[in-house]
Amino acid sequence: MIFWYRNSVLASLVSIIGCVIVITGIAGLRDREIGVGPGILVIVAGIGIAALGKVISDRKAQKKTEQARTAQPGGKAGSTARYTENTGYAERSTSQNAGNTKKTKNPDKELEEIIRQAEGYAEKEEYHKELETLLSGLSIDSGNAVLLNRIGRAYRHVGDYNAALDYYFRSAKVDPNDLSIGTNIAVAYYYLGEYEKADQYFQGEITRLESMNNHESRSMLGITYANYALCIGKMGDLNRAREFLSKAERAGYKKCDVIWNMLMRA
Repeated sequence: MIFWYRNSVLASLVSIIGCVIVITGIAGLRDREIGVGPGILVIVAGIGIAALGKVISDRKAQKKTEQARTAQPGGKAGSTARYTENTGYAERSTSQNAGNTKKTKNPDKELEEIIRQAEGYAEKEEYHKELETLLSGLSIDSGNAVLLNRIGRAYRHVGDYNAALDYYFRSAKVDPNDLSIGTNIAVAYYYLGEYEKADQYFQGEITRLESMNNHESRSMLGITYANYALCIGKMGDLNRAREFLSKAERAGYKKCDVIWNMLMRA
């Protein structure tokens, strides 16, 4: 501290001496006591000495600042590290707040609303809007079996049966016990013209649903019987198709005549 004080005094004295020399040179030129050349040299010398005093003063001030920085852990680097850490904390806090905001919403309710809207579009046969609406639900829960199943159905509605199969299989992987998934896969293969694969899935699904023997499975069984009748009818077996339409009717399916008329027009 004493060393810094002494050097500060020295810097001030040097600056003062420089200023005095400059003033002396100017006065000498004004009073013509010295020639122009020597007068200019005196002034330049005085300016140089004054500048030297300022340089000394600036260096001491800089050194004091650096000493103050090194008094903190890590010096300048430590200061930077603390700033980065604070910035990171702010980012984490923002992220946590955003997460909390998202958690206040109910993803299940959001998906229910999306599926409800999509169903409305499907009823009006606005199938591309149905698909677009359902796809927006993937940002909420990309692993929801019901959503994936509905997206598969929407792709089937717009005629993209391979995409439909992709989403049906993804849904089945999440929830293999879904009552409709096997029938949906079979129907997609039917629309692709792969009747043998469709036949295999229909038979497997019929066996599974018949073994359950409850209200939900019986309702789905009527739909599966009817779609299977359409498939085997397309394969040329109209007698078996009629048998399965009879089973579908007994299970409560209401559009057996529509299926039969489709087979007759084929």
